[in-house]
Amino acid sequence: MARMKTLAAAAASSVKPMLARHGFASVDLLTSWSKIAGPLLAEICQPIKVQFPKGARRNATLPCRVVGAAALEVQHAEPQIVERCNQFFGYAAVARLKLHHGRVSTHLQRTNPASKRADTAEQPVPPQEFVDKVAGISDPELREAMMRLGTAVAGHIEKTRKQ
Repeated sequence: MARMKTLAAAAASSVKPMLARHGFASVDLLTSWSKIAGPLLAEICQPIKVQFPKGARRNATLPCRVVGAAALEVQHAEPQIVERCNQFFGYAAVARLKLHHGRVSTHLQRTNPASKRADTAEQPVPPQEFVDKVAGISDPELREAMMRLGTAVAGHIEKTRKQ
């Protein structure tokens, strides 16, 4: 009899190739960004990819998209963000941030509890089958994280179809 895969394992295997193209070994950095950077910084700053020097797995540059004038605030918090990233990875993976002005994903802003904005932009909707499976997860934090992941994947698929 074939073993059933957990929803998290199935989602991770389908999202991994997309993340690998952007230098993310796993979805963990993205899903934990609010805890790493803090809820207020996570609302205005988001990692784009992890850029390791050629042939190395240390001292990476972490390019981050930053909302407008908030770049100065993120620049001042860079040492703390780098330190928290390295605590998250468990070694000196990140050496510095590289800030790029741009929009931070709206799905992260809407699900961030620190966000006070009433963002009415159209949000991608994950398939109903996914929503039904996630509803069965008893851990509310895991359920919320899986919904964010499903929404992000649905948005990526929608964006890819439009191109």
